[in-house]
Formats: sequence, structure tokens, C-alpha cells
Amino acid sequence: MSDFVTDLAAKSGLSAEQAKKGLGVLLSFLKEKFPAELFSKVEAAVPDPQGLMNTAKDVKERSGGVLSSITESLGKLFGGNAAALASKLSHAGMSADQIHKFFENVFGFLKDKLPPDALKQLGGLFHLGDAAR
Repeated sequence: MSDFVTDLAAKSGLSAEQAKKGLGVLLSFLKEKFPAELFSKVEAAVPDPQGLMNTAKDVKERSGGVLSSITESLGKLFGGNAAALASKLSHAGMSADQIHKFFENVFGFLKDKLPPDALKQLGGLFHLGDAAR
């Protein structure tokens, strides 16, 4: 897992701890939104998914101020689900630029690991269009 987290952190401008927490937030979010069968494919693609989700248990959603503009712009880019997720990632200490890079890098990683049907559903959840293909 450390290679994946280290690479994600470096590419996204995050600390390793922020990358772990961000992945945990994302996985927890997908677990809530995806059918179990689809989530199991995502879970199998990511090293230590349960450990990552455990690191994110204390991250809550928040709103207001700069965060509102972050979630609004991400909502326009990736859809409403991304806006809710961005709120949690912001609470985990990520800036708007880091969140955007984090999304791009995680989806880039998953693109090579998930079957086409899972990528299509993931893309639909976040309105990724061609980025998920």
C-alpha cells in the first residue's frame, strides 16, 4: 500500500497521512453509494481498503466559507456526489487544488484496475464521462 499512497500523495500535493485519509473517505463514500457487488471490485483494486476506511472514521462533512466555493466548483466538474465528497476531503485537510488532483489521480489509478462496467458506474456517479473510460 505504501507505494500507492506515496505516489498518490506526491502527485496530489498531499502528505501520506492526507492521502490515506482521503482514500478512506473516498472508499467509505463509494461503499455507501455503490451496490455491494460493484464496491467489492473497487475494494479489491485498492490495497488495505478496510484499514484506509478506518483512518477516515473521524472525518465529517462541513460547510460554509471557502468550502462552499470548493464544493460548488467540484460539483460543476464532477457532479453533486463529488461536491459532498469534497466537503469531507476538505475536512481531512485538503485544499481545492489538492482535492481536484486527488480525484484525477485516484481515478487514473482505478482506470487500470477496474473492469469496464465498474468504471462506467463510477464515471456515472461522478459524471466523469470519457475520463472513466
